[in-house]
Amino acid sequence: MPNPDDDLLRRLLVHNREARDEAKRILVQARSATGPGTGYDISDGKTGLAAICAYLATVKTGYDDLDLTTAQKASCLEPKIFKRTLETVKNALEAKRAPSLSRNNSNTRSWRDGRSREQRTLRDSFLPIIEKHRLGRPKLVATWMQWTYSSMKEHLEAEMIQASDQDLRIAAYQYVAGILKKPAKSEPLCAEYKVLHHRHMDLLAMAKRCCKDVTREIQHSIEELSQKVKTAPSRSSARLSPSKSTSTVANNTAPEVARPVSPNKSSMRAPGTTRPLKRAVSFHEDAPEDTPSKPKRLRTSSPYKTPFTPTADELYKDVPKTPAPAVLQPRYTRQASDSHSDDARSDAGRSDLGSGSEVERELQDIPASSDSEEHEPQAIPYRESSPGMSLFRTPRKDGGDGQAHRTPYAKKPPPELLQRSSPSSLDFDGPEPDGDEEAVEPEDEPEAEDELLPPVRRFRPVLLDRAQWSERAPKLTAEWARAKQDFKAWTAKYGRPFESLRA
Repeated sequence: MPNPDDDLLRRLLVHNREARDEAKRILVQARSATGPGTGYDISDGKTGLAAICAYLATVKTGYDDLDLTTAQKASCLEPKIFKRTLETVKNALEAKRAPSLSRNNSNTRSWRDGRSREQRTLRDSFLPIIEKHRLGRPKLVATWMQWTYSSMKEHLEAEMIQASDQDLRIAAYQYVAGILKKPAKSEPLCAEYKVLHHRHMDLLAMAKRCCKDVTREIQHSIEELSQKVKTAPSRSSARLSPSKSTSTVANNTAPEVARPVSPNKSSMRAPGTTRPLKRAVSFHEDAPEDTPSKPKRLRTSSPYKTPFTPTADELYKDVPKTPAPAVLQPRYTRQASDSHSDDARSDAGRSDLGSGSEVERELQDIPASSDSEEHEPQAIPYRESSPGMSLFRTPRKDGGDGQAHRTPYAKKPPPELLQRSSPSSLDFDGPEPDGDEEAVEPEDEPEAEDELLPPVRRFRPVLLDRAQWSERAPKLTAEWARAKQDFKAWTAKYGRPFESLRA
């Protein structure tokens, strides 16, 4: 029975015997490099190892028989797992071949050796493309590209990439341009210099992995240049700062007072209050020092003054003020403690009962007694201004047991009851009747008990839950019409389904 890996290599590289033999050799090395204990575990990608080795063999030999997408599909692995396994296999093969390469010797950096004639020629070959794209200092950038080119050339064997000198030059140029933060688009660059795009991208990926020392060295050189530019004094600051020669001349120009040789009256006098040494006149004043603080902002005034704007009180001082509207009373009133509120409420009750003179005369004819004030039921006023609310609660009664009682709801009393009651009975705060004494009710109205019951405030229309059957949506109506047509057609063709059960 043939080996499945050999069979897969034969089917993938059927027309290329050289690539097939190279794939078999790489497969043997990959199995030993990714075995247990090597540190390169590909447990979830072992099934695709043969396809990965076939792809690496085609890249190394320089043929385009197998691309990356076909190799991924042949490996039966997911794209993420295939990519991770491919990187692991590359690193394992590079680590296995590492001792034979001189680039792992940290003491010798061959990519920095530019003294030979070949290296100088290589460095000069980068000058035209640098000057064309203006990447900065041509000689310095060419040196960095020469370092990248030499480092990439050392890693070609380990990465199994077949590339020409032109491919390496263009890859080194784009890699250094990316470090300088002036990247170029790869596709126009490859088309201009006739370089294969997929090979160019493989070289860039290899440079990112293997040229870390070169990248670090280039970044260090850039930092040194930026520090030199920052610390270098500018021409304007050199002109403003005083020089050493001018300061020393100003200090040494102070003249000394010449003393007389022979003592005389002028020399024997007491010295004056002025200092013997006078300050020299400086014709060049020292310039003020540059301070990091920001200059003060000049205060600017407005070109014209804001005109005076009168207030609302000043504009309408001659207009007569209208009285404020009356405040609406609360829906439920409580018992008041002072007599002033009692009188006000009784007056309001009288005004609500009616404004006719006949009613007032009849109320005045009724004698007021203390018994009626104590035992008669309390009348409830009717508020005409609120037609929606015809019921009010009576004030609380403080019982002997300390608990508050509420009287039931009542509708507007009949006019006969209002005419027979005294004015004192219209008080809100009057004493309520005892439990054994009943309210006076008219004899000719037997339905007074029904009127005292509270009316129903909230109601539901009849058959409200079935309103959806009479109000259909347009879509539902159309579907129901189609259903009726189908029902008629089916019953005409097959008859009613339950006709036999009815019989």
